[in-house]
Amino acid sequence: MKVFFYFYLFRPFFIRKNRLNVFLRSFRSWFMRSEGSALLVTLLLMSVLMILGLGFGKLIIDAIRLDYDIVQAGKSYYHAESAIEEALFVIDRHLPGYEVFQKKGDASGDGVQDYRYSIRALSSSSGNAVPCNFDALEDAPWQKLKLNDSLTLPLFRADPDFLSVEEKIQNFHIEYYLKSWPSGANEKISALRWKIFGQTSSGDTQAISQYVPVLENFNRVSDPANFGTFLSGSGGEIIDGDQAQFRDCSDGMCVFYEKYSIATFLSKHEHNFIVLTNVVNLSQIDSEDETTLYVRMLEDQNDSLVCNSVRIEADGAADNIDAPLELEQYVQNLNINISLSDFLPVFDFALYRTTAL
Repeated sequence: MKVFFYFYLFRPFFIRKNRLNVFLRSFRSWFMRSEGSALLVTLLLMSVLMILGLGFGKLIIDAIRLDYDIVQAGKSYYHAESAIEEALFVIDRHLPGYEVFQKKGDASGDGVQDYRYSIRALSSSSGNAVPCNFDALEDAPWQKLKLNDSLTLPLFRADPDFLSVEEKIQNFHIEYYLKSWPSGANEKISALRWKIFGQTSSGDTQAISQYVPVLENFNRVSDPANFGTFLSGSGGEIIDGDQAQFRDCSDGMCVFYEKYSIATFLSKHEHNFIVLTNVVNLSQIDSEDETTLYVRMLEDQNDSLVCNSVRIEADGAADNIDAPLELEQYVQNLNINISLSDFLPVFDFALYRTTAL
């Protein structure tokens, strides 16, 4: 009874196994009788092996190409970095405003030029205003000055023909406005101090400075207050804003001037720098009022200004920088802006106290 039960229970398994054995015996019998079956099986096996070989080969080739791309990209990056380093060295060895249109070099030492760079440092190549905006030439940006913050700019540049000789910047004007006009304030508020340093022919350093107000009626981006050696012609001009008291002792005899102009000071001094400082008179406004000033310098009569930063644009190639891109040339581009604040004079200081006008 038990034998019958187990046979009945595992009957499907025995039937399937029997059918498999029958199929294998039939296939072996057919294979032994069929002519050319060995060739067919060989072709099938070769096809399978070929497909597997091509798949593994593609994986190996992709890995080799990836390694090659990494190496070439690394070479182009380091060549571009070499161009940046050379540009920084060139900037350090020249006067402010020195520009390079395009210069090429060989970083790998194999005689093939593999990098190039350019240096932009003048307002004429960045929108004719300072601070410079190298990325959007249509917009003249503003420098944001919080209370007691300063902006220092050189008033000379490298002569394009004699790079070791300075070329004076004498035609400019300064525009400025408050972020928002304080409620209940007077029509004008003492807000900005300008100070110009320069060296006499004997090497002495002299300075001239003045305080100028911000005007309620001319406190807009489109119509700001302004002063300078060459006024803008708008209604926001500060009367005598470019003049200050000055005591001149450079000729062995001291002479006091009640009104000494910026233009006269620049003509008689070398290596001039201007410092613009936010000195909004807190006694004229409420403590909650905005004290941020927006300042910019504009050039006049095509007298290019020196930017407050220098733009370096560098390209590095894995092999030849002049090779056409169609040849799968590997090129890395690096663009940086370097602030000149670290290279400017350290005598940006003042002992002062503002009072109501």
